[in-house]
Amino acid sequence: MKRLLLPLLAALALPTAVNAEYINGGFYSNKVDPMTDESFIILGIRSNENKRVELGITCKGGYKIQAVLLTNNVLNETNTIDVRWDKENPKEYFWGSNTSNRKNFLLGFGGFSGSRQAKKYVKEFREHYSMIVRYPTWVEGTQTVSFDLNKLHPLINRAELEGCAF
Repeated sequence: MKRLLLPLLAALALPTAVNAEYINGGFYSNKVDPMTDESFIILGIRSNENKRVELGITCKGGYKIQAVLLTNNVLNETNTIDVRWDKENPKEYFWGSNTSNRKNFLLGFGGFSGSRQAKKYVKEFREHYSMIVRYPTWVEGTQTVSFDLNKLHPLINRAELEGCAF
């Protein structure tokens, strides 16, 4: 049973795996679960350098929020990430990684990545126009990607209008 669930869970974690609407360099999907009538909103943008690295936000039922950095690299175990917001000095964060495939980070502060932590990142995304992320990988070494957060702003606004409590 676990073998059947893991691919399904992995597909749910990847925003582009869902039939998404592509808008101005970003993606957006709002589906309703027929069993619970809860909406499941997925939104995000791709990095400027590598279209397989994405910054995403999920919102289930309006309140279960997650912020995720999806990579195409196997991450090393340190989970220490450097982030530069706009032209500010870089800050070091500890982001938890997805243990099933070690390719995705759950964005959180101090190692905690729940809805409360994700909401703090959504606030940061709204307050800044760019984000540069440097993260460690096993094979390729340190990777650096940037995101144009201006592409994310209208998607966040739309999700909020459609029920996400950021």
